[in-house]
Amino acid sequence: MEVPVLIVGAGPVGLTMAALLADQGIASLLVEQRDGLHQAPQAHVISARTREILASLGIADEALARVTTPPADARYVTWRRNLAEEDIARIEIGGEARFVQLDAVSGKRSANVPQHHLERVLFDALAGRTRCETRFGQTWRGAEEEGDCVVSHIEDAASGEVYAVRSQWLLAADGASSSVRRGAGIAMAGDTNLAHMVTVNFEADLRPLVKDSPSILFWTLSAKAPGTFIVHDAARYAVFMTPYFPPHEQPADFPVARCERMLRAALGTAEVPFRITSLSHWTMQAHVADRYRQGRTLLIGDAAHRFPPTGGLGLNTGIADAHNLAWKLALVMQGRADEGLIDTYGAERRPVAVANCEASVKNFHKMREVTAAMGIDDRRLPLMGRVRSSAPARALPGAVRSALGGLFVAPVEWRTRRIAKAASVRCAAIRQRVQRAAENQMAHFSTVGLDLGHAYRGAAVCGDGTTAPVAPDPVRDVCQSLTPGARWPHFHLAPDAGVAYRTSSHELLKPGHFLLAGMGRHGAACERLAASLGMAVVGVNLELAASHKALAQLIAWNDGRADATLLVRPDGHIAWRSTTPQPPSPSDVAAVLRAILQINLSPPTPRPQGHAMTNPMHRFPLPSPDPQARSPRKLAHVVLATRRFEESIRWWSVVLGARTMFRNEMLCFLSYDDEHHRVALINAPTHSAGQAQTAGVDHVAFTYGTLDDLLHTYARLKDHGMQPVWSINHGPTTSLYYLDPEGVKVELQVDNFESAAELDAWFRAGDFATNPIGVEFDPEVLLAQHRAA
Repeated sequence: MEVPVLIVGAGPVGLTMAALLADQGIASLLVEQRDGLHQAPQAHVISARTREILASLGIADEALARVTTPPADARYVTWRRNLAEEDIARIEIGGEARFVQLDAVSGKRSANVPQHHLERVLFDALAGRTRCETRFGQTWRGAEEEGDCVVSHIEDAASGEVYAVRSQWLLAADGASSSVRRGAGIAMAGDTNLAHMVTVNFEADLRPLVKDSPSILFWTLSAKAPGTFIVHDAARYAVFMTPYFPPHEQPADFPVARCERMLRAALGTAEVPFRITSLSHWTMQAHVADRYRQGRTLLIGDAAHRFPPTGGLGLNTGIADAHNLAWKLALVMQGRADEGLIDTYGAERRPVAVANCEASVKNFHKMREVTAAMGIDDRRLPLMGRVRSSAPARALPGAVRSALGGLFVAPVEWRTRRIAKAASVRCAAIRQRVQRAAENQMAHFSTVGLDLGHAYRGAAVCGDGTTAPVAPDPVRDVCQSLTPGARWPHFHLAPDAGVAYRTSSHELLKPGHFLLAGMGRHGAACERLAASLGMAVVGVNLELAASHKALAQLIAWNDGRADATLLVRPDGHIAWRSTTPQPPSPSDVAAVLRAILQINLSPPTPRPQGHAMTNPMHRFPLPSPDPQARSPRKLAHVVLATRRFEESIRWWSVVLGARTMFRNEMLCFLSYDDEHHRVALINAPTHSAGQAQTAGVDHVAFTYGTLDDLLHTYARLKDHGMQPVWSINHGPTTSLYYLDPEGVKVELQVDNFESAAELDAWFRAGDFATNPIGVEFDPEVLLAQHRAA
């Protein structure tokens, strides 16, 4: 097989990556060694930033709401002796004050979405995209680089066959124990074996126990069953995690029967029936890869970093990895950026992973403050594990072994019971101390600063000498700004600009597009500037688009200056800012884009009209023709004279997905394949407009490889506001006709027959002679039918 991108691992990060690439015209193959999506929850917190990214993929809030724990049921985090007893300590993580804080910095709120449900939502979204394929039961066995490609070896579980996949890039999204990372020889560094956990997934109706503490997390402080409940749906299912202690204990020491006893002790009642659906074990580690790229192999998600779950940062960091990488990879593969742009991925994302890893480890150790406030030294728990799992203990009868365990458990149980009931003045004081220790854990559950506050530096950002402001608490709070490198801030658009009330500024960001936004005296020029650049740039006048309140915020974020032009990258981070008195020129913005995309071609020296132009062909050599050929091999190019030079450059670039091969004030050469120019545009401002009935060339046509490619192009151009003027099945071709800015008819077509022999047979059948024009169709209907097929 040959595919542009091979993604190994169909977890949330791999699925997101495939969708992001598909939306930017890059096909991929996604292989996963599991036989399907996960069936049990793992990660479960998705941040505001992750929800912003999912929204950019077209995943509606309603789709997520169906699999999200209702906010009212995830309002608290609670500490109890067991689930049936009263609270010892409780903190509010989902109240109105929290939502007000989130709403000020994002149009989305964090949510509790169990990973297996999130994977299903992402998989359904991916199924509606035509540029990616997912295969389960496929194990990546190794790879070697061959020139500008990677050849991977994949084993099919059903047949045992090992087949080769040649790809331009190999993406490792195969989790913390990534085979692809190991195969690439990339090392991980950090803390190993922070904890060892048994995870018990079970079904039960916990509503009688949750009562008036609707909590997403319950920490149980019972010595019989210390651990954590994650209550995804109090009426249906939850997860219980408890530690074990190698080398004294191993996962095999926790069969279903023992886990049932531990779960019953943690529940604290025999009146709630439950059913264990699955058991698993895992090791808590804190590692970050020493680099994110080796040759043509790139790491994303847990393959690049693994954190303790204390903070819920792992999955969200991985989704942001994919968002950072996808646009860079797409532009490089399309020939619109130099490969050095890909190196900025690791340079930008690895520091974020290091910071998030450190915060997660800090949270993990800080959680001991609660048990310490209870007077419990959880570091003695390994002693209990060693005793209960020792060879002499296992040789004792069950009743004796239980009694021996009780000698260790009873003092702790007696102490925690008295503290929970505040049985004395001293116990009441300890309980208050435990509550204060719990309140000191908010950095574990409020990480908006880590989520939204990082600002990139490096080659893909053109800094202006300023530094993004940092909040007093950079973990829990964020300061929005217009500083290059910072995330495009959230503010509300003007309702009279044709948007719904309280629409977020992030709606201005389009997948795969740069945003050129202007404010003050720069605002009106931005749409015109964007149209002149000849690439996917959306221009916005913030003076018209932003709400009245937001305009005042923008000036404050711009250090009190009313004028600015802002270039925002496709991943929603500000790439460049200009605050000069006058708006920047097209050449200024083009130079910035060349710097970001690392395009080092020097622009040609402008020449006045009438002077001879240096032939640029030596820079873009043509393929050598076949010496035996007696007819042209292909259409070389179309030359068009235009009075609307800049507008035409942009139009043809967008329609064909073309790159600029040469440009001066008189000529522009555009190409989308191995030809140095397929379309040449001549700047002819003094020409008269063409007439519809003028003899000569009627239209130019471009053939796509598949109907899928043609319909993808139709949908993409529709997003740019470009609609076909005629949609018709001619018989030999299915065709869409557009008009360029000068009114030239441009046919985008796909052949309906796989060979010339089949087409000749159809011609001889006489249908074409009866109707040589064809049958018109609605492209929207055809697109819907194609996606449903």
